[in-house]
Amino acid sequence: MEKKVYFKLHKVKKQWVTIAVTGLALGLSFANLGYVSAAEQTHPTSEPTVENSIQENAIDVVSSSTNEVITKPEENKSFDAPNTRENITEATSTESDLSTTEATVPETSTSEINSQQAFRSEVSTVTSSEVVSSETSHSETNTAHEVEESPVISGGHYTSDDQGSWYYIKDGKALTGMQNIDNVNVYFDADGKQVKGDTRHVNGSTYHFEKDSGQLTRNAFASDKNGNWYYLGHDGKALTGSQVIDNIPLYFYPNGVQAKDAFVVLDGNSYYFQKDTGQLVRDRFWSDDDGNWYYSDKEGKLLTGEQTIDGFDMYFYPDGVQAKGEIVTIGIEPYYFDKDSGHKVINTDITINGKTYHAEANGLLIETEQKLPQRPLVSGGHFQEDSSGNWYYYTATGEKLKGWQNVDGVTLYFDKEGRQAKNGERIIDGSHYYFSHYSGAVKTNYWHTWSIEIRRQEPFAKTYNEYYGSDGRRYYGWHRVGDQLYYFDYKGRVENDLTIFKGQNYLFDNHGKLVKDAFYIQSLRVFVGTLNTSYRSNKFGQVLTGEHHINGDDYYFSNSGSPVTGIVNKGGKDYYYFEGKLLKNYLGPLLGRQELDYDAYYSGIVGTDKDGILLTGVSTANNGKLYYFENIYFDNSNIPKMFTVTTPTWKTIDDKLYHLEPSINRTYKNGGRSYTHTVREEVDIIDHGVRTKTDKIKRIIRDNYSNLYYLDENNDFYIGHLLPENTDLTKIEETVIQSDNKFYAFNRTSSLSETSPLTVSKTLVYNKKAYLIDDKGVATETKLTNRFEHDDAWNWYYFDNEGKAVTGLHSIDNVTLYFDKEGKQAKGRLVEIDGQTHYFDRDSGAMWTNRTLELNGIRYIIDQNGYVTMNKPGQFIQDKDGDWAYIKENGQVATGLQIINHQKYYFDPTGKQAKGKRLLLDGKYYFFDEDTGAMFVNKFHETGDYFSKKYTYFGEDGSQIFGWATIDGKRVYFKEDGYQVRNDRHKIGDFDYFFKKDGSMLSNDIDGNYKYYYADKDGHLQFGWVTHNNETYYISPPWGAENRTYLKTINEKTYLFGPKGRLLRNTATDTSTSWNGFCISDENGVVKTGVIRLEDNRLYYFNPEIYMTTPFSGEWAEFDGKLYHFEMPISVSPYSKGSPITTNTTLEKDGKTYIIDENGVATEKKD
Repeated sequence: MEKKVYFKLHKVKKQWVTIAVTGLALGLSFANLGYVSAAEQTHPTSEPTVENSIQENAIDVVSSSTNEVITKPEENKSFDAPNTRENITEATSTESDLSTTEATVPETSTSEINSQQAFRSEVSTVTSSEVVSSETSHSETNTAHEVEESPVISGGHYTSDDQGSWYYIKDGKALTGMQNIDNVNVYFDADGKQVKGDTRHVNGSTYHFEKDSGQLTRNAFASDKNGNWYYLGHDGKALTGSQVIDNIPLYFYPNGVQAKDAFVVLDGNSYYFQKDTGQLVRDRFWSDDDGNWYYSDKEGKLLTGEQTIDGFDMYFYPDGVQAKGEIVTIGIEPYYFDKDSGHKVINTDITINGKTYHAEANGLLIETEQKLPQRPLVSGGHFQEDSSGNWYYYTATGEKLKGWQNVDGVTLYFDKEGRQAKNGERIIDGSHYYFSHYSGAVKTNYWHTWSIEIRRQEPFAKTYNEYYGSDGRRYYGWHRVGDQLYYFDYKGRVENDLTIFKGQNYLFDNHGKLVKDAFYIQSLRVFVGTLNTSYRSNKFGQVLTGEHHINGDDYYFSNSGSPVTGIVNKGGKDYYYFEGKLLKNYLGPLLGRQELDYDAYYSGIVGTDKDGILLTGVSTANNGKLYYFENIYFDNSNIPKMFTVTTPTWKTIDDKLYHLEPSINRTYKNGGRSYTHTVREEVDIIDHGVRTKTDKIKRIIRDNYSNLYYLDENNDFYIGHLLPENTDLTKIEETVIQSDNKFYAFNRTSSLSETSPLTVSKTLVYNKKAYLIDDKGVATETKLTNRFEHDDAWNWYYFDNEGKAVTGLHSIDNVTLYFDKEGKQAKGRLVEIDGQTHYFDRDSGAMWTNRTLELNGIRYIIDQNGYVTMNKPGQFIQDKDGDWAYIKENGQVATGLQIINHQKYYFDPTGKQAKGKRLLLDGKYYFFDEDTGAMFVNKFHETGDYFSKKYTYFGEDGSQIFGWATIDGKRVYFKEDGYQVRNDRHKIGDFDYFFKKDGSMLSNDIDGNYKYYYADKDGHLQFGWVTHNNETYYISPPWGAENRTYLKTINEKTYLFGPKGRLLRNTATDTSTSWNGFCISDENGVVKTGVIRLEDNRLYYFNPEIYMTTPFSGEWAEFDGKLYHFEMPISVSPYSKGSPITTNTTLEKDGKTYIIDENGVATEKKD
């Protein structure tokens, strides 16, 4: 893999080597180098993301204190490292050839190296500004020999040839490779010649052999024939990487050559090793042969970027060269650094290229204001107007004035034809000036403020501010007006939003102040409210994008710079971010961001682990409790949300049985309306709530039903609503909170409580069986004998000696007890057994006999057989609380379902009649009338108030209907909770359906509520392009079409749609509800852009970025290579404005005359 790294290098006669590997791979020993942690560094390095802009042209700097002229060196320009290389020779040995071969350095700026690769045996030196990689491909022709404990060879003899080369002959053959001759390690090339005073590369390691004896060099420095130095270890191998030898930190390239007079880049940090000794330079300033200065910190790293050394601010370029005598633009702010010391200049005036600047207390350069030139006074003449409304001035001698003039003490300007500049801006000699409407006097020290009305996803009233200084010229860049510092963009407008400078976004607040190292919310007024967008800047004011680590927390920002709120999938894992912050060890609400009016909406409970990854399945949350996080389809993906229940629930998860404990229901009132809120979790959302300008509003959240919630400092939970404007707050009894000039009223409900954790380490009864729940929440059936045990509702059971739950009457320990058919023991209730009614004690469960029973205010007699009787057979009787009971014909109180006068009624175990209740009886739900108590049959039951009505239905046998049903000929559907789907979309099986306001299924039609859908004959919702009643519609997947006029881009084409997604062809209209303004579509419904003639027969420009008329307010603009002039905006529709394009006239621009034709195209007039 090739990794390209680019540097802006000054002209430095040093050897640069870039090693793009970890210290581990190269065997670096940072401890031996004396490296310290960042916290210990006196001069920390700067952030690598700094954008550094250097003024490119040579600049003459005149210091107010020295008056010396300094010319900026040309080599300070930024460029990419060239591919040319100037090589020096380094010995490259092979096992098969005595000759020295120079390796070719690959033409790349950097390359990755890993420790398993063969490294080059030549190092190339770079002059000027070049960078050399320490890696190149290197082929070894012979790697058969290894340095190891070779057998000692003796009995042969040495011999030499005429050139003085030595050989060792054994058994008539010349030895080759690494050999141990008489306990001396030596090396012979492939032709048998012994290596002396040089190196050889053997199996990935470099070895050196002494000059005289040829013996393997150990524990010593040595040089090869080309003057390259090595250090050979105890095994004879040349050391590589960072080493400390005799307490001196050194560096050796992967082939063993020592770095001398060279920069080495390791893991992105640059280090310099001295020319003679090769020692690492540390903790001091130093200079090269060209007079460039550097600073190496305690670890030897070259400092770059902004640094403070000994209390002085300095700047070092990316290659480490210190800025001296130069303007450096850091981020968007220019600074000057002294030519001698390199210190940032502060609190002084500096003249550069004829311009005078003031360096502020922080060093920021502000151009010093100039005054209008003093021109000779002209008086005694007169003004004259022509038929076109142009004014001229004639002197007393009849001469027509031209150019800049001082007429009666007023500075005016006349063009080359003598026409006076009036009423607006003019460009003169490249500078912008503004002239008075009436007198034509040039404006000085003048704010020009103007607005345009525009409907899009920005403020519909956008205000611009320009300033003209003491010399009348429009400001650009940094300037101080009064006590306030402003930045004027390339158009001369004060920035109070985002601005792009050299490809980078910068963040300004509403007052034009650059926001540094902070969050800031841009609040922009739009058609239906306030559009709020949050950004985070770095210390230079640059808007952050992507991933960042800030104050110990991880953040993630979108490409536009807004903090991400929601689930982000990285590497196949889901992470939860809120307002950009990665929430770790979190258990609380999943909040989505509503940019409009800056509310958050609540969508359930989620949990994350220590790395911020969403908990899934059965997991332990940060409070130590087990929860089940079930994948729920949300926001186009499956999100593991906490599974919560309001009653104790058994659930099978991944073939294992678990038990969930219930949430707690709270009932409260708001404005006279009653609500039931299921408390989800005891969480503190203060730290994870909405980030705004006040602390209080942090605790306001909005759920996905548009309800507002508030959590106070005591974790008390409130529900609230936005108060209308001009509300008399003195009459509001609720808690009132103000935010952004809006008032919210909240009612207290209760403190937040438990959610639905899994039960652990407990025994419970389920379906007449006993289960042992372990510490992981897994329930396993267990056998209990001769023992009582309860279920999750505290119903008691008895298991006999065979481990079975008993039913019916039983005598246990000589006490008569009763267990119903489910095995539940009867306690404190009446039970009908074989037509006779009995009562069982509320505590022990023992059957009563020979006693008087007072139940619900009614007195009963219990005889010796336990029969409960009353002498009012066949009658309804009312107790003291107004509840009713029924005495059967045998004189006993009725319980359970009873048929009386052909109607079904239900009486609870105490004999009380059920009225206005839905009851679960034998696995089915039934509802009993609130007034008569009669069971509902073939009847709807309506609950809720006018704002939130819900409907259930009870069928022929009185049981509640679930799922699909046909009622009165309409196809309807009831959800799992029994409520009918009305005026809503619902997924059933593999298909989505929409049910109208009356609950009937939508088919072969378009309908909806705030989103509209098309359903086929089977009721299945269809998305994308559809044709209905000869009209074309587009139903956006997955949320449907909108009921307004709006634009939508589909397959790179932008279309105009009307209500319910109907395609609008050949239509000119406002899309005011979507803030997009006035636009026009063609015969295919595609929005037109470019220059278009409207019905008023005037030309307008429709911006291809926002598809609407664009007000330019008397400006020139070039589109598609053609120059146009725009007049002041006028109304093009009831809601939008646009600037007509000027046609059929002649105008001046930048001292040149332009002829504008009937199509608005301006062409320069040629003499």
